Amino acid sequence: MLNFINTNSIICDAIISYNVIEHIYDIKGFCKDLYLLNDKSLIIVMSTGANKFNPFTRKSIVPKQIIAENGDKNGLFQNGKPYLKLREDIIKEYKSDLSLDDLKELSLCTRGMIKKDILNAVDYFLINHQIPRVPGYPTNTCDPLTGYWAENFI
Repeated sequence: MLNFINTNSIICDAIISYNVIEHIYDIKGFCKDLYLLNDKSLIIVMSTGANKFNPFTRKSIVPKQIIAENGDKNGLFQNGKPYLKLREDIIKEYKSDLSLDDLKELSLCTRGMIKKDILNAVDYFLINHQIPRVPGYPTNTCDPLTGYWAENFI
């Protein structure tokens, strides 16, 4: 945190971040709670390079998202399971009696959700027979255990 003096000679703190916000699971909740950081004036500047309209950025980020979601050529991601497989395991553990088709569909359609939201989506599906919608950009994905987004295009 940096300290600044504004034009009214009031000292205020500042938070400056770059390439952080695109990894936060609940951006709205995060922004809503920023006021809790400080009881005086606070300047917050956040920026990200995760711009879906930039072709150079897409060329760099999309392959990373695809590997995070599906794994590399060996089916692995960062020495562990890809996010799709983690979601499938979460759903299978929660509702072991799902058909294979429903399990696959729910695993795909809960991309971009953490465990608690995945379980809510499964319950909603079982009650309403409706599949949840996936995140806006076709390769956006997050770790279902931590909520860490793999370069979320926001």
